[in-house]
Amino acid sequence: MKKVLFTLVSLLIPLIGYSQISSQSKSSTYQTNEVQWEYLVVSFGKTEFSTPEKMLAYKIVGVIDGTESTTLQGKIDILGRFGWELINTVGAIGGDQELIFKRKYDRIRTANEYGLIKSGKEVYIKDLQDIIERSLRLEEEQKKYEEQIKNKPRLINLDEVDATKKRSEFLKSISSAYTDALSKTNIASKSTITVDYKGSYSSDISIHIEVDLTDKFLTNGNSYRSSDVKKFLEEFLKSYRFRDNSMPKYNGISIKVRGYMKFNGESNYVISITNSQGYAGSDWMTY
Repeated sequence: MKKVLFTLVSLLIPLIGYSQISSQSKSSTYQTNEVQWEYLVVSFGKTEFSTPEKMLAYKIVGVIDGTESTTLQGKIDILGRFGWELINTVGAIGGDQELIFKRKYDRIRTANEYGLIKSGKEVYIKDLQDIIERSLRLEEEQKKYEEQIKNKPRLINLDEVDATKKRSEFLKSISSAYTDALSKTNIASKSTITVDYKGSYSSDISIHIEVDLTDKFLTNGNSYRSSDVKKFLEEFLKSYRFRDNSMPKYNGISIKVRGYMKFNGESNYVISITNSQGYAGSDWMTY
């Protein structure tokens, strides 16, 4: 009898141990009813900013300086339609970035992802149409708002009006002088000229000339010498420096000349020369 009991105890001990191990294992096993996540890490390259679309509506309440990366934003919108939420960004705005997205893991959705994307395409196209219509509507409303502000009665500073008029007339006279001087040079027939202020609040003048050098320097249909082109345009710059007595003595003048050649149906820029900015003093004259 003792021998039988001993045998039963011997058999039960391993079973009890296995039961305990099994129970411990089960309690430490991942529970399927817990929230599960999946992640998407993607780089769309450099971020470029452009004219606002969604921000337009906020101008009326004072958010007037915002710009949007509309291309990147559109891509994120698409991923958002399929449940992806942007949770982090790694990298500089001006360079490549890694965008980290997250969504709740759904085994069935993941298994049928491609089919869902195909079926969701038509829905998203409709969303895009709504976005375009919304943007056009906001732009129209913004124009109306700006027109109201523009036509709103305001106090007029006559000194500012006179200064603006004087500035415009001065630019016109300088432009006329330099355009007339260009017409007397040997590159006149192949050139275009633009004369403008260096900046909105600057009195300095910037002169930009573009010249077609094809006939003069293109040889054998596909070659040229950059040294000859450079020497030619440097000589032109020297002869083009002259003093206009209407120009205030300490106003700056800079002249930039860009030369191009027509090759293979395209205009190819081959050289750009800019004189260091001078002032309309006695030294700003023909060499």
